[in-house]
Amino acid sequence: MSDVPASGAQAGGEGGRLIALDAFRFFAACCVVVYHYNLNFELGLGRWSAAPDHFYVMVDFFFILSGFVIALAYGDRLRSGAELRAYFVSRFARIYPLHVLTLLFLVAFIGAGALVGFRSNDPAQWDLTKLPGQLLLLQATGLYDRLYFNTPSWSISAEWFAYLLAPALFYVSRRVSLVAGLLISAAGVVAFILLRKALGLSVPWTDATYDFGVLRALPEFFCGAVLARAYQSDAIAFAPRWWMVYAVLLGVLASLHFGAPDEIAVVLFVALVLGAALAEKSGQPSPLMSRWAARLGDASYSVYMLHMPLIIPMAFLMRRTGMIGSPSAMAIAAVFLVVLIVVSVQTHKYFEAPMRRLIRDAARPKRRAAIPG
Repeated sequence: MSDVPASGAQAGGEGGRLIALDAFRFFAACCVVVYHYNLNFELGLGRWSAAPDHFYVMVDFFFILSGFVIALAYGDRLRSGAELRAYFVSRFARIYPLHVLTLLFLVAFIGAGALVGFRSNDPAQWDLTKLPGQLLLLQATGLYDRLYFNTPSWSISAEWFAYLLAPALFYVSRRVSLVAGLLISAAGVVAFILLRKALGLSVPWTDATYDFGVLRALPEFFCGAVLARAYQSDAIAFAPRWWMVYAVLLGVLASLHFGAPDEIAVVLFVALVLGAALAEKSGQPSPLMSRWAARLGDASYSVYMLHMPLIIPMAFLMRRTGMIGSPSAMAIAAVFLVVLIVVSVQTHKYFEAPMRRLIRDAARPKRRAAIPG
């Protein structure tokens, strides 16, 4: 998730943005929402497809896309202290305000619930002693034995550490070929898999979260940076048609539907990011490059970060009314998905964007006033 990466990639699209990638980012965020709705509301979507049970792999798409987008925007601009400072302020402003807002909402909701006798089915999730670690973005570093508070925020923790290492990752990505960079990324994934086996961790690496999720993000972020370098240098002359890009997306969904190894989807994500960027760069028209696609792409971070905090009161009400796992649960989930999207669009407009501007303006070096005389 992400930063579910920031928009603003150069070359193509509206105002220099690669809007089609933003549209895919929004789609991936909605898939993660469906994954959690299916689990928490017992929708039983697995009766029709194995895909919803594997939509957690969409987070790997976020990491690859994040490396790609941020490398396009900053890969050649981190050569001085002032540029590094501006970069870190920008990344902090992008992910942190909404993270804090969701934490405040959850603490307030659980506190209010305790006052009226509400009891969570998982009280350990709200352990206040773990709140400092959430604020310090340590969720994905292996320090904890589970996820706490806003559980999807583990990926924001992993993203933040990728941001911290980005100057070094970008330096390497500029000095290797596309093939060598992809091989380095694959080696990073293999090393992570071997580490997990050595530590006795049975959860697949594509579902790693609190258990060293940061090491899941780093090779994929680097992979995105390598793709960005190839894209910028015109190392790939081929311009795919949009139908080819859609076919890759359908390949992702088909692989998940039939329960293929998650690694197949991850490899297809690499092709999807680069293919969509090249198709948009070639100037081919597509509905994915519309103004609405741009707005939904902007809202994708809010979709990702807000959906779990909103699930909690929803699940509470549905459990009280006996609708968890009922035939009506799917209709309710669909309605709340629409509500979530609307709320997320407004959250981006009235909270995310203003907070980013506020933090960037506050951190901008002040010019010294001229001394009279």
